[in-house]
Amino acid sequence: MEKLGLGDARQILAMLKGEEIASSKLSPRLTALLRQEGLLMLKNNGSRCKYRIAEAMRESCRTLLVQDFGLKCSLEEWISASSSMQTRADMVRMVGDSKAKKVNTFRGFLVDCYVQIDAMLDGKPFILHPMEGSSVFINQPDRFEIPKDVIVVGMENAENFMQIRLQRWLFDALFPGRQLLFVCRYPQENLEHLRSWLLRIPNHYIHFGDFDLAGVHIYLSEFYAHLGNRSSFLVPSDIEERLVEGNAALYNQQYARFRNMAVTDVRLQPLVNMIHHYRRGYEQEGYIFP
Repeated sequence: MEKLGLGDARQILAMLKGEEIASSKLSPRLTALLRQEGLLMLKNNGSRCKYRIAEAMRESCRTLLVQDFGLKCSLEEWISASSSMQTRADMVRMVGDSKAKKVNTFRGFLVDCYVQIDAMLDGKPFILHPMEGSSVFINQPDRFEIPKDVIVVGMENAENFMQIRLQRWLFDALFPGRQLLFVCRYPQENLEHLRSWLLRIPNHYIHFGDFDLAGVHIYLSEFYAHLGNRSSFLVPSDIEERLVEGNAALYNQQYARFRNMAVTDVRLQPLVNMIHHYRRGYEQEGYIFP
């Protein structure tokens, strides 16, 4: 089990209290973990960027600390104990058994839509039309069916999933008149349930993620590798304009890991070329407001 660093712990606590932190203050390892789980939100300010954790995701972040780092106490207590040089026995008591296993309590995934979809669940009619501010958790995905002409849109980041109505201008322009079902890959442990469902149905899957090297890698490895050309990556018509003003720090942070990434979906090569040309990335949260 990974060990949580004291510096990282203090930065997480600051974000849990509603503060924004400079992206450079968080270790690359923890940054990758929080972004993978859809917990970390980015705010661009020219060449600088800051991270924050949305209020709705703060409890999920605390749960992640328990699962991935084995904390058996609050983050505040752990920081206090670490700062005061507690004995090893005290730290074991607070961190717990390093062999403890993560338990996946929920099997399934979240869905949402802003236009009613007449679905089926366990062979019975199931009308999907969540109120704004809510979504539906499908805990029997093997019994969940949607019309074949519905496009499934995977939202990489949690904030984008929670704000689909604010991005309707984008989806209406790209997919006029089409019914869209939005799905969330968070938490990461439920990804396999979502992917198994996508493999079972004939519907087309479109991945809406970050326009950076890590975002492309997520799509290629987690979806395209399994779904092939029945999946595609959403690329808005104005992405080049946005990349010009994008985040250079984000690109530099990811370059060493993904510079030799094989772009197995050749349709994405122009986007990857643009990312390298401008040496910048663009967070999908930028599309929440036109």
